[in-house]
Amino acid sequence: MIKRVAAAVMLLLGLCGLWPLVYGTWMVSTLPSDQLSLSDTLGVLLTAIVAAGSALVVGAAWLFSTTKRDG
Repeated sequence: MIKRVAAAVMLLLGLCGLWPLVYGTWMVSTLPSDQLSLSDTLGVLLTAIVAAGSALVVGAAWLFSTTKRDG
């Protein structure tokens, strides 16, 4: 029971962590190319790092919930 709750919490946190990638991509795509700055580019890079981390959390939750342990 505790393992399933922990896996569900990890999965929820991972899915909630995906929104910065969507928002950052939308934000930069709406700016004209002459208004893009280094901070905008770094912001998109940061959102990509956050999304990659959240994908790792989702993957870990999936592995944790589907791995059958004996003993």
